[in-house]
Amino acid sequence: MLGLDHDFNVRRVERYLAAVWDSGATPVVLLNKSDLCERLDPRTDDLRRAGMGVAVHPLSALHADGFDALWPYLREGTTVGVVGSSGVGKSTLLNRLLGREAQTTADVRAHDSRGRHTTTHRELFVLPEGGIVIDTPGMREFQLSASSDLSEHSNADGVETVFGEIEQLAARCRFTDCTHESEPGCAVREAVEQGRLTAERLASYEKLMKELRYEAARSDPSARGERKRVGRIGAKAARRMYRERRR
Repeated sequence: MLGLDHDFNVRRVERYLAAVWDSGATPVVLLNKSDLCERLDPRTDDLRRAGMGVAVHPLSALHADGFDALWPYLREGTTVGVVGSSGVGKSTLLNRLLGREAQTTADVRAHDSRGRHTTTHRELFVLPEGGIVIDTPGMREFQLSASSDLSEHSNADGVETVFGEIEQLAARCRFTDCTHESEPGCAVREAVEQGRLTAERLASYEKLMKELRYEAARSDPSARGERKRVGRIGAKAARRMYRERRR
């Protein structure tokens, strides 16, 4: 769930989608606070492009607008989890769906739309129609996870799904280990130069993959040992330089 105020961030949605796809769930993007947005179509179009076909639904939880599109996801026998930043309107949405004030809500700060943590734990609610909704605390950070082997189950699969067009382009690069930086015959860089792929989207993909590689290295015991060894060497060198400067 995303707010159409200061909370709007396409790059954050890409991160959410990677984790949701990898979990086996089907992601749906809710754009709350449509009553505050004068130019709605460009933002929904940006998210549809970034989401590679994921459904995007603008709504106003405060005024209960746009809810008709939500009911198919909330039928009996389905479970839905709502994730998003603090102040995005998750609790207001849930209260509207339940028809009662089940969750505490609070105003957001005017200058940056940041909210307070009114929801501090996960809680499951059964809707009158039979669907189940899990409300979650607002997130300030959202870290992807990875195993020591990226070929195993990790958020890497989700990232590849979200950035499917980049994965397809990469398969056409001249070198299988292309880093998409300066290698000749790079189909990804060619797409950026020709305007078929934005530099921002490529940068987001590379950032998430770099993050996954870092997390994979952290989960590898041998890699952790090497980092500690390098850290000890660095600390010794720093102490030696400090002593030499004091002489």
